[in-house]
This record gives sequence, structure tokens and C-alpha cells, in this order.
Amino acid sequence: MAKTKKNQFEKNLTLGHTAIRNKNAKELTLNVEDSSTEFLRVKYAERRSLERKMQSLNNIHPSSTTTLDVTFEGFDADVWVRSMSETKYKLAILNQKIALDEETHKQYFGNE
Repeated sequence: MAKTKKNQFEKNLTLGHTAIRNKNAKELTLNVEDSSTEFLRVKYAERRSLERKMQSLNNIHPSSTTTLDVTFEGFDADVWVRSMSETKYKLAILNQKIALDEETHKQYFGNE
């Protein structure tokens, strides 16, 4: 039986399969790295938001500087304590999640 000659397309597939696979792998890697970076960016924004809320909750001084009264209208201690507790809890959990996500990102995409 005579050996059949490969056409140009078949030659390209045969010779270039590694290069094609490498290119596809690189594109997939970049897509996953972009997704991981965006995932972290969203969590960083959420953390900044919670930190601003904490700062706002800690800013409990009277708005008037003309009175010596340290209490002010509309302050509800129960609401403040609950809000502070919930915010600190969310921030602590989010910081743990961020630490794990940063570790994972570094593991797969860090420059080692």
C-alpha cells in the first residue's frame, strides 16, 4: 500500500498541535487570572465599604460644638451596638476570605 502524502492542513495540524495547545492554554490562563483579579478587586471594594461604615459608626461625637452635653438626639445605643457588632463580624469574615483568595491567587498566578 502506498503511503499517502499529507496535505498542508494536515501538516499544520500535525506540526502545530503543541503550539495551538500552548496558545489555547495561555489564553485560558489569562482569562482565569483576570477573573481571579476581578474577584479580589470586588472583595477589596467591599472591605473598604465596611471600613468606611466602621469609621462612621465610630464617629459618635456631638455634631454641635456649642453644647457641653455629650448625648445627642436620635442616638439609639442598641442600634449602634448591633450595627457595630454586625459590621465587625462581616469585616472579620471578609478579611479571612480575602486572605485565602489572595493565597490562592498567588499560588496559581504569583511570580515564583
